[in-house]
Amino acid sequence: MKKAIVILFIIFVSCNTSLKYLNQFDGFNGKPKRIESTTYKVEYKDSVAIEKMAFKNIEFYDYKGRKIKTLMYKSDGSPSTGGIYYSYDKFGNEIKSIMYNRDSTINSENLSKYDGYGNKIEGIYISGNRKSTTINIIDRENRTEQIIGKNGDGSFKENAIQKYDDKWNKIELISYDSIGNQTTRIEFEYDKNYNLNSYKWYNAKNELYNFNKTTFNNQNDPIIDFAYRVKDKDSILKKTTKFEYKYDEKKNVVEQKLFSDDKFLWTTKYNYEY
Repeated sequence: MKKAIVILFIIFVSCNTSLKYLNQFDGFNGKPKRIESTTYKVEYKDSVAIEKMAFKNIEFYDYKGRKIKTLMYKSDGSPSTGGIYYSYDKFGNEIKSIMYNRDSTINSENLSKYDGYGNKIEGIYISGNRKSTTINIIDRENRTEQIIGKNGDGSFKENAIQKYDDKWNKIELISYDSIGNQTTRIEFEYDKNYNLNSYKWYNAKNELYNFNKTTFNNQNDPIIDFAYRVKDKDSILKKTTKFEYKYDEKKNVVEQKLFSDDKFLWTTKYNYEY
């Protein structure tokens, strides 16, 4: 009897720790098994806004919330690729994604490895004869991550240091050239709901040259973004981007409209199969 209780406990723990790093259903509510999103470009004729389909994606999920397939279509409704297919480890980390061409040959592959905390520690990208590898060295004590990227021939691709706060939100990214000189630095800030609401870009001399400020609604979706450039220490507004949403009864977005400097430019409509 005692052995049976131990076995049941092990099974219970295993079931509750599996897929622990998976973002189930990509954060959508209601456990959808299929999500179709159609994006339209807004064109104007005699000041009348006309929506024309630009592209469509369909995402498929299994019952555990893993995205298993993405199908993509062009504006005329024909497939743009043969789809993207995803594989996961037992903890829910995505370890492979393969994009196929329409003739079922492989277009590209992304392969990933993770540590015991669900952090990505290696990524390999393969497309035809091109290959690149990115190594992520994570220092959990100091909450830093070194990102080292190399092309298939061993040549330099990227070198960066990312810093995190005590909740493992990224707060700074410093990029370097092949000889270790800083090229850019980005600072990240968050609102009280941990939405990323501020980006600040600095150049090699640590001079601020661009920054963004974003406001979110109660559903944690962005509703307005202000993009600025800095010149001679003056902040100049470059662009204002606004978003409008409609939600279904499960509080998933069914329509998103994008406005740039108050001009309606794009709309995306979503259909969910639960």
